Amino acid sequence: MEFDFKLILTAIPQLFLAVFVLIQGSIILIQNKKIQLNQSFFLFELAAFVWMFFMGMAFLASDVNTALLLEKIGFLGVMFIPIATYNFSAHLAGKAKEQSGFILAGTFITLLIISFINNPSVVLGTYEYGWGYYIKDEIINRRQLVDQRQFL
Repeated sequence: MEFDFKLILTAIPQLFLAVFVLIQGSIILIQNKKIQLNQSFFLFELAAFVWMFFMGMAFLASDVNTALLLEKIGFLGVMFIPIATYNFSAHLAGKAKEQSGFILAGTFITLLIISFINNPSVVLGTYEYGWGYYIKDEIINRRQLVDQRQFL
């Protein structure tokens, strides 16, 4: 597989923001790696980074196959954002130990859903827009809503 990219200016701010989010999370983690609140914040920022960075790179891809691969990696981040947010919120509220079973179950469900990312009935391909490619994932959105409804 050959990775060719084209310059699309609308993807540049997203890539800068992704790097900023990763640096921000890293700075918080480096301040004290042993504090679980810092660890949970970093995991949230890491999930957001994976989503924004790889989707931004997919916008720059010049062919569908490269874009689809990058979008699938990006959607791994998307799938972890809800549970990472809940985990961080539980730590911030001081309720992480009480919610640990719930966090573990949510993580397991997310991993289960992720295992279907290469299934052709889940990821249907890509849309091509003027600003780049974007994943067709109608079925993933329905499954994610069912999975994440428990966190509302």
